[in-house]
Amino acid sequence: RSPRVIGDINYGYPPLLPYIISFLDKKYHQSVQYISPLFDIFTAVLGYMFLLKHIGSTHISILAISIYLFSPILIYQSVSLNTRQPANFFATLSIYFLYLSLSHDTSLQVSSCIIMSALFCSVIPLLNRVTLQSTYAIIIGVSIFYSLESLVIIPISIFISIIITNGYMIKSYVEHYRIIKAHFIVKTDNYSFFSLL
Repeated sequence: RSPRVIGDINYGYPPLLPYIISFLDKKYHQSVQYISPLFDIFTAVLGYMFLLKHIGSTHISILAISIYLFSPILIYQSVSLNTRQPANFFATLSIYFLYLSLSHDTSLQVSSCIIMSALFCSVIPLLNRVTLQSTYAIIIGVSIFYSLESLVIIPISIFISIIITNGYMIKSYVEHYRIIKAHFIVKTDNYSFFSLL
């Protein structure tokens, strides 16, 4: 139950949810399972507002959010305590502010949106590695096609997550890199290449 136990967890495992739950009394552990569906609802509302603002169609926004909410993997993961739903919420917020940074004209507005995007993105590695990879891929893709200055979101978010965890995330990022390298980089005698297998 002690938060100090967090140091014994494998550094590849995101620490935020176990850390928060360690403060709760055992009588609340059963109600913690509702965190996942609650964050799904938050993400759906945020997604709906984002789509409505971007597309302007209520019908398309409702259809898109319905597809999100009723996808089998989401329903399966919502019935258990899962870190992906809170991570999806923060990823959606980060991407929303990334979008806003591209739609503003003044440098102050753009900088504010980039900082907000980085703040929300800094929470993702504390929750779920796969969502972090997806969010980084989106940020990199948007930066390549629209604005290279958006790339600063990644180092800023890494720096913030390291600061707020008092250095814990350095070991986690190293472990995360080791896992990605083990799964995706295949080495041969003279060169290395990425494998999708």
